[in-house]
Amino acid sequence: MNANRKEAMTSHVESHLTGSSTDEEPGAGTMIFPPITKHDQPVSTRSSEFIRRYFPLTNAELWNDWRWQLRNSFTSLEALQNIMELTEDEIYAINNLKNRLPLRISPHFASLIYDSSPGDPLRRTVIPSGDELIITEVEKSDPLNEMGSSPVPGIVHRQGIIYCNTVLLVILPLLHPITFSGQAWPSDKERMGQSL
Repeated sequence: MNANRKEAMTSHVESHLTGSSTDEEPGAGTMIFPPITKHDQPVSTRSSEFIRRYFPLTNAELWNDWRWQLRNSFTSLEALQNIMELTEDEIYAINNLKNRLPLRISPHFASLIYDSSPGDPLRRTVIPSGDELIITEVEKSDPLNEMGSSPVPGIVHRQGIIYCNTVLLVILPLLHPITFSGQAWPSDKERMGQSL
């Protein structure tokens, strides 16, 4: 090791948050945040109470394992009703959105909302309400009129002030047909009645 490298290493040790030295790429070999180990993943008091009540055979190691969380997620109305009281509006929304909006709440997230009120912001983010079934007149399935501006499959052609003779090539319909507006495009066969 040469003298310059020793000096660089010394200055590197003194300021570990900057993560740079004179002969290394910025951040190379620097550990800004220490690695998380098994004993560093505590279970909150709130989650511990939830575990004791609904998952009594689960330990902290399983609780902190994302695969376990995924396997034990709540995906049905019946499963949710076993851990919390749902309003009639929530039950109605879950039943009516069953095939359109998948339901999956991890046990950890459920431990944060299981005893919350229906208006709780965390609860509202994962449990649908009847308001989500209302479609107003201003909500269109194709708000940017991309289908109306498509002279042939796979191309959106716009004219006017904003889109002055602009052409958008839609290249992804074979993988997952979603456009910029989130509107699913019908396949070329559906639009043209023939295969291309």
